[in-house]
Amino acid sequence: MIEHRSVLLKEVIEYLNPQPNQDFADCTVGEAGHAAEILHRTSPSGKLLAIDWDKYSLERAKAELTKFEDRVSFAGDNFKNLKSIAEKFHFRDFSGIFFDLGLATYQIKNPNYGLSFQIDAPLDMRIVPQAGKSAAEIVNRYSLEKLIDIFRNYGDESFAKPIAKAILQVRRQRKIATTFQLVKIIQAVKKVHKKIHPATQVFQALRIEVNEEFDNLKQGLSAGADLLKVSGRLAVISFHSGEDRIVKQFFKARKDLKIITKKPVRASLQEIKINPQSRSGKLRVAEKQKMEG
Repeated sequence: MIEHRSVLLKEVIEYLNPQPNQDFADCTVGEAGHAAEILHRTSPSGKLLAIDWDKYSLERAKAELTKFEDRVSFAGDNFKNLKSIAEKFHFRDFSGIFFDLGLATYQIKNPNYGLSFQIDAPLDMRIVPQAGKSAAEIVNRYSLEKLIDIFRNYGDESFAKPIAKAILQVRRQRKIATTFQLVKIIQAVKKVHKKIHPATQVFQALRIEVNEEFDNLKQGLSAGADLLKVSGRLAVISFHSGEDRIVKQFFKARKDLKIITKKPVRASLQEIKINPQSRSGKLRVAEKQKMEG
């Protein structure tokens, strides 16, 4: 089993500050590192709503949380449906709700997902198999303008236009079906070698488009804020500038939320040394306020 380390675990627990018998929601339970610590601190009777869109991730979480199973409700669903999930499992007035928007290591390294530019695999990228469009369908069917828009807005890709043009040129000859076929196209355009792999931003952009990640996040945050009790906290770890911007703007726009982290909390040098994936993580926290009138 590929090891996965929870990002900013100490900081998340510090800001959420779970207390005995409080109820929480982990909307991206994954390997359950944050969830296990929350459950430990909310004993003896605090409950956790554990959500994950990826059924495989949910099974891993169930295995990790066996000793707490009488206090956990597991939901294999998208967190955009948080309100209906909470209603189904009879949750309301959460003391804290948590989102970790990063991918698990095993998801990146599993070729069945087609998420990695370092593994030759079918160009899929769907977290839920057969749900919606695959990345291959997007690169083979989207217009030039739409591909440019996705690569720019979701990937901050400065070579968006020439990469999109190259994709169209290749797909006139043959279908682009694998991750390495797409990587080869990108590398032919981006000949300058920087610190990050030339395909990083395009792959990121495609993953966001395939899984509708930004729309899901907006819906999940709105539902989360509505479901918090007064003084309850909403904590979000993002790994992409677009995600972080959505969280920041949402916290500012909601009149019933008080921003607790004026600037995003980042991983310590010690954590980055142990877990390099934590380097790009940004934690933002807001607290539900009582509205007058």
